[in-house]
Amino acid sequence: MDWLKSSLNAAIELELATLPPYLCAWWSIKDLGASAAGLIRSILMEEMLHMGLVANMLTTIGGTPRISTVLPSYPSPLPGGVIPFHQINDTNNFSSAPLLLCPPAAYLYQT
Repeated sequence: MDWLKSSLNAAIELELATLPPYLCAWWSIKDLGASAAGLIRSILMEEMLHMGLVANMLTTIGGTPRISTVLPSYPSPLPGGVIPFHQINDTNNFSSAPLLLCPPAAYLYQT
């Protein structure tokens, strides 16, 4: 059970670390009605939902979410050895990637 609690806290730390970059990206878009702004906002909502769901699972099994003790600093690598999609795409080294994050919007839309 300790392994599960530790893993869920690691998931919370990862979700928390993704929020500030997405928020900065969203706030930097002048036209919040643009499709890119909507996409980033939807990703933000999903990341917050994931963090809430994981925190609920953790408390259900008797754990305590560690949020205030794992505040991220930037720039820094993502927690848990997660490699962002663009780093893997640039090196084409998929074998060392424990987890792929969403591809950047530039891969989804013509710019």
